[in-house]
Amino acid sequence: MFGYAQYVPGTFFVKGLMAAVATVIVHALMKRKIKHRLYAFAAGGFAAELIMIGGYYLYEALLLGYGFAGAFAGVFGNIVQGAFGLTFGVILIQVFEKTKVLKNFNVFAL
Repeated sequence: MFGYAQYVPGTFFVKGLMAAVATVIVHALMKRKIKHRLYAFAAGGFAAELIMIGGYYLYEALLLGYGFAGAFAGVFGNIVQGAFGLTFGVILIQVFEKTKVLKNFNVFAL
């Protein structure tokens, strides 16, 4: 598996936590009937990306044994990954809302 198998448990946990937190934030903001729903999605996505950066850092530092200084080397790459994920996620949400593509499925109504 090209040396990445040790990241599977951490990725599974971190991505699950990201999804849970983003969902809670988006639902809470949508209940408030905010003016632009995109803000709710961006806020949820931003919180999720912060969890990714911190979660991967702690996983590498504590569970993979890299130490806090060694794990810090991956933080910049995770920031870049989070920035691209958030940017393209927000763009995709706008595309999905305009095309109504998710209306055909039983998913969270945009």
